[in-house]
Amino acid sequence: MHMDAIAPFLELIAIHPETGTVVPTHTGAEVISSGEFTPDLLAEKHGITAETIEALYRCAKFRYECGEYEIAADFLKYYRELVPVESEQSLRAVWGKFVADIVATRFEDADKDRDELRGAISRASGMSELQSLQHRSWLLHWSLFVFCNLPQGGKELLIEFFLLDSNLNAITLNCPWLLRYLTAAVLTSKKRHVLTKQLLRILTQESIGYSDPVRDPPSLPTQASRPKTHAAAAAAAVCSCVCCGPPDGSCPGSCAGVLGRARRPIR
Repeated sequence: MHMDAIAPFLELIAIHPETGTVVPTHTGAEVISSGEFTPDLLAEKHGITAETIEALYRCAKFRYECGEYEIAADFLKYYRELVPVESEQSLRAVWGKFVADIVATRFEDADKDRDELRGAISRASGMSELQSLQHRSWLLHWSLFVFCNLPQGGKELLIEFFLLDSNLNAITLNCPWLLRYLTAAVLTSKKRHVLTKQLLRILTQESIGYSDPVRDPPSLPTQASRPKTHAAAAAAAVCSCVCCGPPDGSCPGSCAGVLGRARRPIR
């Protein structure tokens, strides 16, 4: 997509030649700091119309499809500031930025996107309960890449995020296989003596409808409190191979292997 479609924006933001990221120009920094980065004021003072704003989204999509994930994520950040918070455009932009930051391995930024996306799903107007469930389910799946690649605290964030009532409801209703990651995180956590009882209650409730070799090892209730049990070993193995995987991507479930195939366009 040609940059002429977003020419008015280029007075405010520009692609840094060295870092390849989108940064505000001097004029853009003044506009943002003065609170004038709104659709009405941009249209009045800089000729940025609703059509130009949508062109910015299309340009971000094009950059994503070209593999320029940092630029795509940055364009979407500015696009989201110019659309209604509860709109489908806003939800679409947060999803796009979240995925682009993950594929660009900007995991700390992606973690912030994860929190914003959880709120955007809750606020989205006109979304049915089934659609909300689907969005939460996909958010839980994509978040695994974030948790497994944060410099520190990823395991604790996974436990906290998965145990939120809305997310736990999505797991039990739509994707019970994610309980293996929760099991792995709890049983290898320093706080496992506090969390194991809650985990066992969840696993017991789900044992009728779903079975998994990691979360249902023999005699789990009696072994869960021991650090060298089959349950903990199996959980750690799954967390290492399926979730994190070797850095060379040789494991088909590894982050490198999956991210290497993440070339689908933003919807």
